[in-house]
Amino acid sequence: MIDHQMAAKLQANGFTDMEIDKLCRELANPNRKGQTLHIVLIELRRRLYGACLLSIALLFFAGYASATSNNANGPLYFLAVIIFCIFALAITPLPLAWKSAKFLRKQG
Repeated sequence: MIDHQMAAKLQANGFTDMEIDKLCRELANPNRKGQTLHIVLIELRRRLYGACLLSIALLFFAGYASATSNNANGPLYFLAVIIFCIFALAITPLPLAWKSAKFLRKQG
């Protein structure tokens, strides 16, 4: 469970009450027994970086494949990238992950 000092620290760094409650519920999950808030924030940051890196890699692939391909599959490649980005947005709570990355960067 998150103590009051940590909740105040998170609120001071831009986290809303709903996001703090979401983090509390995540820590209360039986699969996360013994884990700390720091571990959850690191996992969120890792998901954010992974989703961004994979999105950029797929965009480069789609651009390269559509530029070098003689057939008309270019729009299909970009459609696949858009579908992946929507999927990544559903899997990774991007605003919360972004705030956790900024918070961890400030913490050093």
